[in-house]
Amino acid sequence: MKYKYREFNNEKIKGQSFTVIVNNFNFYLAELTVYANKKIECWGLMDLDEFYQKLDSGWIRIDLPKNSTLHIDNFGHLKSDEFVQQKTKEDFLKEIEDAITELNGGKGRVSKCIDSFKNYLLNDDLNNFEILKSDFENLPSHRKVLFEYVDYKDPLIELMKTENTFTKEQRRFMLNDYFEGEWDEKKLK
Repeated sequence: MKYKYREFNNEKIKGQSFTVIVNNFNFYLAELTVYANKKIECWGLMDLDEFYQKLDSGWIRIDLPKNSTLHIDNFGHLKSDEFVQQKTKEDFLKEIEDAITELNGGKGRVSKCIDSFKNYLLNDDLNNFEILKSDFENLPSHRKVLFEYVDYKDPLIELMKTENTFTKEQRRFMLNDYFEGEWDEKKLK
């Protein structure tokens, strides 16, 4: 995770950076930084409303139209026949919201889902499963692989696809593997 700071009224405000594309007569690879105080910096400082307007208008974007040229400052440009984006606009908005939450000491969607998975592994009742399922569905689509490198090996994705419960031994193994030292054996039901 890439953090940045800016000063305001002699106070350092923490921010998190993202890569975006700016459409300003040409397409430019740019850095967007969201700060804890809900200010966004991308070719100038703006508030959240202005950010949403620029995202809706296509001035800030996460995609590149077919047959476009992307300019990379102090590096060059590349022509693209096809740009395959990693995330949707909705996913990007979730990341911005989570960044603001996390920069202010809260838990974002990924942390909440990891906590829900741990709670489910400790007690695999229906209520814990429903909370986990809701948290999982609320994740940005490109952030759903949480525990393994690929989706077909990730036990959480397997659980969400099949809704088959794990045995107590499987749950104990995952708790030890993914949450070593973060859980109490007495709480495993």
